[in-house]
Amino acid sequence: MLHAVLIMIPDNDRSLPGRERMRRQREAAAKALDESARLSGLPILSWDRDAAGVPVFERGVCWSLSHKTSVAAGVVATTPVGIDVEVIEPRNPALWEYVASAQEQTLLTDGDWPTFFRLWTAKEAVLKANRVGLSKLDVCRLVAAPTPSCAALAFEQSPWSVTFLASERILTAVAHKGAEVAWHRA
Repeated sequence: MLHAVLIMIPDNDRSLPGRERMRRQREAAAKALDESARLSGLPILSWDRDAAGVPVFERGVCWSLSHKTSVAAGVVATTPVGIDVEVIEPRNPALWEYVASAQEQTLLTDGDWPTFFRLWTAKEAVLKANRVGLSKLDVCRLVAAPTPSCAALAFEQSPWSVTFLASERILTAVAHKGAEVAWHRA
């Protein structure tokens, strides 16, 4: 069982300097990781990153985090795992072509922003689980039409499952290899 933890970030005032807002987001994400580790019976680590910003896995613990101005998320596991959180709001329509191949677009029944973010968060979570960046977006593919709660993707021919949690304007995705996901708010 994976324990994905979301933490709402109160009073992350946009009038604060960017560094202070980012510090608050990172602190909330670290707390989400701590809580996920506690719920999973895994050690709480320092959640270090390497020089490229990639999470350093230690003591058999894999982890992933994500944060936006108003929310942070984290998940800890003994196998590779990825998490992404996004606020659903209109963006540049050109992003559709950047994120979704022609074949993937045929699998998507709606061309609305919630559908876009379902695909985006799924892909970003899979890329995080594989410890690679957006430069590998073209080898991360949707293999079946997503549902509101899950999606099936492949990264370099390796299958991945993605579980979603949607609430109001926030969408969170966890990429895993077939585990159950329990969602927690801290």
